[in-house]
Amino acid sequence: MPFIAYKTMTIKLSYAQGRRIACDNCQQSFVYIHGGTKRGGTIGLPVLSRDDKMREEASRKVVHAISEIGAKTNVGKAICPHCKCYQKFMVNASRRRWGCGGLAVGALLLLILCPILFSPFLDRAKAVGAFLVVGLIGSLAIAKCSISRGPYFKKEDDRSMTDAEFETFLAECDSNECDPFVLWWSRRALHPGIRICMLVSGIANILIGSSLLLTGGFIEEFQAIPYIRLIGVPLLALAFFEITYFAQVNKKSLHEALARARIISVWESVSGIVFGVFGCGISLVCGGCILLFTRNRLADKPDPISLGLLNATVD
Repeated sequence: MPFIAYKTMTIKLSYAQGRRIACDNCQQSFVYIHGGTKRGGTIGLPVLSRDDKMREEASRKVVHAISEIGAKTNVGKAICPHCKCYQKFMVNASRRRWGCGGLAVGALLLLILCPILFSPFLDRAKAVGAFLVVGLIGSLAIAKCSISRGPYFKKEDDRSMTDAEFETFLAECDSNECDPFVLWWSRRALHPGIRICMLVSGIANILIGSSLLLTGGFIEEFQAIPYIRLIGVPLLALAFFEITYFAQVNKKSLHEALARARIISVWESVSGIVFGVFGCGISLVCGGCILLFTRNRLADKPDPISLGLLNATVD
């Protein structure tokens, strides 16, 4: 079989853009920040492809992708600072996203739990009951993940500003000689490792908690311990909050996101210490990492590319 050698080059760029729209609920104008990360890559041969040419091609692709996003309408999400409602396109996009995600997660859980549910050594009624509990937890998490129209009168969203607030913010940026959208996006930047740790710990706790509820655990010696199945309840509860945080963090202000991350990380650490013998050491590691990430949320994070202000229309 022939061996083909090749090399790749990938460039990742972050972007931030201000968007000014008229709210489709109260008809008042406001500005919100939208941003993200795009990658551009290319493949070449070790001898024939020059690094500078590959870098130029990768850069061209990622800049083209970012410029396309900058011209799109109906992207991003933020609460209107006047009426405290999300726009209709934001709600519809969230429901489409999490509806598809819910189907994928449900199918994955079904594949994972089927061998356990149909085991000849397991009480079928208890298995179905435990499966329904897991399904209910998943349904509640997905329902909380998608945003609703509102209004959210008690919620402050640092992704949006009124025109007057934005003019004051522009004056502050002019005096400090900094780009307003780079500063705005960087102020609410959250370390990506927080979401990754939440997801990893959440999946682990779902698997371990479900196993404890269904069979008493993966280790046969533990299955004889009285009330061993009850340990699965707090693990599944923790998993619910972890997965919900992973999905909802972009809807939170930076202050609220960091505060909730610290609370959940403490719960993860305690769970890892108390239930570590049942395989919950992952929660302890993830909890410690989250505490570290919340202290260094902007470490080694480059400034995004500013796409300026777009006066957009809501379709």
